[in-house]
Amino acid sequence: MIQEHIPGVTEGAHLPTPALFFSGTTPFAHHFATTRDHSRRREILATLIRHSCPQQNSQFGSGSQNHLEEIKPAPRDMIDTPASPRFLPMMLKTLLLTTLSLSPLIAAEKSNNATWTVFEKALKEDPDFSIQGEYFKEGSAYGIQVVALGDGKFDAYILEGGLPGLGWTKDKSRVKLSGQRESELVTFARNGDFNLTITGQTAKLSGKDVAELPRIARQSPTLGAKAPEGASFLFDGTSTDGWTNAKMENGLLLSTGTTSKETFKDYSLHLEFLTPYKPHARGQGRGNSGVYFGGRWETQVLDSFGLDGLMNEAGGIYSIAAPSVNMCLPPLTWQTYDVDFTNAKFDADGTRTAWPTMTVKLNGIVIHQDQELNKDFTTAAPLSGPLKEEARPVFLQNHSNPVAFRNIWVLPKK
Repeated sequence: MIQEHIPGVTEGAHLPTPALFFSGTTPFAHHFATTRDHSRRREILATLIRHSCPQQNSQFGSGSQNHLEEIKPAPRDMIDTPASPRFLPMMLKTLLLTTLSLSPLIAAEKSNNATWTVFEKALKEDPDFSIQGEYFKEGSAYGIQVVALGDGKFDAYILEGGLPGLGWTKDKSRVKLSGQRESELVTFARNGDFNLTITGQTAKLSGKDVAELPRIARQSPTLGAKAPEGASFLFDGTSTDGWTNAKMENGLLLSTGTTSKETFKDYSLHLEFLTPYKPHARGQGRGNSGVYFGGRWETQVLDSFGLDGLMNEAGGIYSIAAPSVNMCLPPLTWQTYDVDFTNAKFDADGTRTAWPTMTVKLNGIVIHQDQELNKDFTTAAPLSGPLKEEARPVFLQNHSNPVAFRNIWVLPKK
């Protein structure tokens, strides 16, 4: 039964005029315009139609959407101007029918924006999540990374020599296959010498090489690293006192565009981050954030598991250098950055004599060694302008994705 408790519309109340309704100045119109609940919108429109079309109330008595098909359009010669009393009911019927016809599209859009931030929930709700990941065993000639693309679709990358950090390097072959899940079996289209199927937690590779590879779950060797003596704990899960514009949930620091209150020159930083599972998203929309050293130079945070390893993907120093290898792990896996940062050098007159440098480990593997940061700042940096001899903060970027951080500490260099 359609409910009647709608702002501005009560039994026996006068309806707003067409002009008022479409201007959005009445409580009813405002409620309709601002609600994001599409089923609620259908209720509101149906209620208004019943109030304005009492002769057709019986068609809405049960609240059934099927009865909407019985509403017949008025003959062309009966259609009046917007001032006509016939206009509002007819316009509302059109709006309601349009809303109902868009429902499948709305549902599809909602599905395409599906985002999981909790491992256990993704495992329970999306069967693709348990298939995405890495397949490998010691001694195998190949490793496989499988990326979920939503709706049972997958890309698989067959890596010669093993997985990144376990034998595969950029100078070795990397073959892409596309697959589709049917029930519990994922079948990939043949590419060159390779056939691939996945069932349960096992990938079966045939063709150039024959192997059965189990699904594995790697963990960064620096995960949970304890802050050494003399380190500054920027975030330990108890408060956000060390940050401005910060938000904490369940002991995690969120990517709200937050800046450390403490500033540093030369230092080592440890940070752990978690990207969401967004199988339908692509590129920069898939778990995007960033860690800005000195508020100027960004190491990218992104769910770029299985991708090429570009400078704008996880491990990249944005607009400066790509990582030597893509060490990004699957989404909803805690990952680590361990970075040694050396500030720019200046002479007595304040003239820069050397650019800053950084050595970066992603998940325990060196991906940048003494990389020169040869510009004053990278894209979207919160600090800009010419470099000066000064200490600067750490900044965690807000890129409209639910990325979380924990266990952040900095050890200043003497």
